[in-house]
Amino acid sequence: MVAGVCRLRQISHVSWLFAATLACATVWLGCGQDRAGPDGLHGAVQRGDAERVRAILDAGTEVDLRDPAGWTALHRAAGSGEAEVVALLLERGAEASLTTDEGVMSVDVAAAGGHIEVVVMLLGEPPRGFSKSVGGWTPLHGAARGGHASLIEALLARGASVSETTDRGFTPLYLAALA
Repeated sequence: MVAGVCRLRQISHVSWLFAATLACATVWLGCGQDRAGPDGLHGAVQRGDAERVRAILDAGTEVDLRDPAGWTALHRAAGSGEAEVVALLLERGAEASLTTDEGVMSVDVAAAGGHIEVVVMLLGEPPRGFSKSVGGWTPLHGAARGGHASLIEALLARGASVSETTDRGFTPLYLAALA
């Protein structure tokens, strides 16, 4: 069948081979339909494979590509605590303020996981601020709920407010007591 297609379209063997190689490379690099899936950008990010992420982005995949739940690669890297990948994505123009379909920012995911280095990167120097996410949560709320004492100290040192309340009236201190 392949030979028939080649004859039908009058494509030389070399051209067909080049096209097939390009198609395989496109799928391997994550530029096909599944680029947000396990073999694409999001999969490489979750595995912490910075070189693969770099190759996928170099091949033209959008840095803020979303998966079906609205998560970007930066959300995935932040949640996994992959500091090297987070730095690469930010360098390539990933937008730290994007939210998932549920309204969660990447800094919230990193804070909930206790990933201090990633939270600091996402907040920037000086800190961009502590925007509220879904439910009125700040990174300090997430860190407190997760019992991440070192991250709580780092956020307080960067100006996070202990008096901010969630939409349900919870303060970081209350959430820390529950942890």
